[in-house]
This record gives sequence, C-alpha cells and structure tokens, in this order.
Amino acid sequence: MTIASELTKLNTNLTNSYTAVSGKGGTLPQAQNFDNLATAISSIPSGSSPTLITKSITVNGTYNASSDNADGYSSVTVNVSGGGGGIGITREVKNGVYQMPTTSFTFSLPNDATDVGDHGLSYAFYNCTALTSVDLSSLTTVSGSNGLYNAFYNCTALTSVDLSSLTTVLGSSAFSNAFQDCTGLTSIDLSSLTTVSDMSLYAAFKGCTKLTSVDLSSLTTVSGSSGLSYAFHNCTGLTSVDLSSLTTVSGSSGLSYAFYNCTALTSVDLSSLTTVSGSNGLYNAFRDCTGLTSVDLSSLTTVSGSNGLYYAFQGCTGLTNIYFRTLTTSSFGTYINQLQNMMRGTGSTVTHTIHFPSNLQSTISGLTGYPLFGGTSGYVILSYDLPATS
Repeated sequence: MTIASELTKLNTNLTNSYTAVSGKGGTLPQAQNFDNLATAISSIPSGSSPTLITKSITVNGTYNASSDNADGYSSVTVNVSGGGGGIGITREVKNGVYQMPTTSFTFSLPNDATDVGDHGLSYAFYNCTALTSVDLSSLTTVSGSNGLYNAFYNCTALTSVDLSSLTTVLGSSAFSNAFQDCTGLTSIDLSSLTTVSDMSLYAAFKGCTKLTSVDLSSLTTVSGSSGLSYAFHNCTGLTSVDLSSLTTVSGSSGLSYAFYNCTALTSVDLSSLTTVSGSNGLYNAFRDCTGLTSVDLSSLTTVSGSNGLYYAFQGCTGLTNIYFRTLTTSSFGTYINQLQNMMRGTGSTVTHTIHFPSNLQSTISGLTGYPLFGGTSGYVILSYDLPATS
C-alpha cells in the first residue's frame, strides 16, 4: 500500500459517488470534489412516491421504459396518437415492462373529452382484470376509426359503464368488441344513443353473460356493414332490450346475430321498425333465444334485401306470437329470402302464431313453402286477424 495508490482509490470512489448521485436524480455541482459531495447527496429525491413520466408514441409504436424506470416501479403516462389524438392512460412499469395495475381501479374520461378520435382508446384496457367501473359520461360521439375497438375486452371485474351522453357511433369499427367478454358487467346506459353505422357496435357486448337489460330507447337508425351485428351475442343473462324507437335497419348486416343465444330474453319491442333492408337486416337476429315469447313488428312495412328475415327466429322454441300489422301485398322482397325458414328450429313444444293483415291471405297462401316458414308442421299457425292494409 502506497500513498499514491490510496489517492487513486479515493479519486475513483469520489467519481463513483458523483455518478451515483447523478443516477439517482441528484444535482451535480460545477466542482465535483469532497467539499461539495454532501450537498450533492442531499439533493437526491427521497423516492417516497414514484416519478410520473409522460411519453408520446404512435399507434403500434414501441417505447423502452427501462431508462426511465430506475426504481423498477415508475408510473408512465403513454399518449398514443393515431390521426385523431389519443387519451393518456397511466400504466405501471415494472422492470421496464408496461403492465396494467393489479389492484382494483376505475377509469374516467376527462370532462371535456367528447370524442376519442381514431384509435383513441383502442386496446387501452385489453385483458385488464382489475378495472371495476368506467365513466364515459362525457363521450357524445365516437366518430373515428377504431376509437373504442377492443378497448375493454375481457375486463372481467368491470361491473358498470356510463355511456349516458353517447348519441352517435359512426366510425369504422368505432365500438367493435369494445366490451366483449366483460363477464361481470351488469348494466350499460345507452339511453341517448340515436345512430349506429358501419361496423360500429359489432360484437360490442358479446359474451357479457351478467348483463340483464339494455336501454336503447333512443336508437332510431342502424346502418352500415355491421351496425349491431353480434352486438349482444351470448349475453345469456339479458332479459329485456328497449328498441322501441328503432325505425330503420339497413346496411349489409344491420341486426344479424345481434341477440344470438340470449337465452333469458323474453320480449323485444320493435314496434317502430318500418324498414328492414340490406342483405342481412334481421338475419339470425334472435337465433336460439329460447326464452323469447313475443316480438312486436307491428310497424314493419318493408322487408327487402336478400336475407332480411331469413332465420330471424331460428331456435326460438318458446315464441308464441309475431305481429306483422302493416305489411302490404307489395311489401315483400324475394320470398325465399324473407319468410321462408324464418321459423326454422322453433320445434314442437308450443304453437307459434304469426299474425298478418286480413288482405294478405291470398298472397301468402300462394307462396312456395306455405304455410310452415321453416317451422314444424302443425306448430306454425298463420292468422289473418289484423286489419287490412292498403
């Protein structure tokens, strides 16, 4: 051991000390000597709470959080933009890897967020099992492409969603699969929604098995390629749906498979529906709804497209009455794609009565396939007991 070697060791330790101060966020003095070391050490943040770091990336972009994650548990807000802006989502970062919080938490949009733009919340909480409630009450429009696409997919602890101000869903896949497989979801407020187009609500609530009722009482128009297609597929706890203001179903798959396998659903109010057009308007809409007993289609005047009512009530074994009060002799599209097979698989447990205006008897009696409409012989009855139409 020599004086020279000891001085070299002290100098190395001093350099390492200032390197450590810098790494912990301390302030380095201009002169990095022993006299200033104590002050530099005292400038190191206490670390009592994680550092909040904000980074911006583009859709499908990547960001390595390791450099901002010295303690292994920093919080990072990642703003994801995709042409229409994004909503900042706070995530935990552990050892440089983004992850959702593991303890229960809630999510609310800012009060001034009325639209989420393109990809705004797309995949934001995908497979997040700790999220318990979502407040989207400021949202009035989802207009951008993929705005809420898969946003809350498989959030199994989620029980309620406030969408009470949402009026319009327009963008391509804007709401598609948004809450699919949220098996704990019990209520949804969609009471202000008036218009759905394109693939907007495709499979939006598919597999929400605890969902019991849906208020769509303001919805007037469903259009586009897959407006409500598969929207409530396999919602086995759903007992009622208010569609009392719906007037038009158009586009290629307006309500196709919308309530497929909703086995607890007992009634559907479609009393304002006047027009079913597009290739698959009500195709398989209520397939296997075994608890469904009646459907009110009393305002339906036009059934067009290639598969407007094809298989609409397939497997509805408990359905006792369907009313077509306003159909006229010229209302039908191609018969084989409308009424034929409409009642397929309804079985022989109960009698299914289809009510028509009295003046349609001669027209319907002459159709090929009369009188079964795909149902079981002796269990489908056509009754011409409604007032004649003009």
